[in-house]
Amino acid sequence: MEELHPRRDLSHNPLFQATFALRNTPTLLLELPGLTAQDFEIGSGIARVDLHLFFVVESEATLRGWLSYNTDLFDALTINRMAGHFQMIVAAMVANPN
Repeated sequence: MEELHPRRDLSHNPLFQATFALRNTPTLLLELPGLTAQDFEIGSGIARVDLHLFFVVESEATLRGWLSYNTDLFDALTINRMAGHFQMIVAAMVANPN
């Protein structure tokens, strides 16, 4: 931040406004005698950046993902349309991996 001297504006992150994350490491469940543990996501309900796309690899054949977004900038219709575009891109990549 000291080197870049970005224009500061409290309405958005000064370095980036969109993020993409992929968790492709196995989830290890805690095993304790007499207890059953289950993995679940806890959301804060707050978008830390304007647009965040997050994926979790659940198995070799399963990828689960979601978007969080700033509702002051995007409405649900726009996000659904963006998600549909992303699905089309992924389908094209799977159909032609080269």
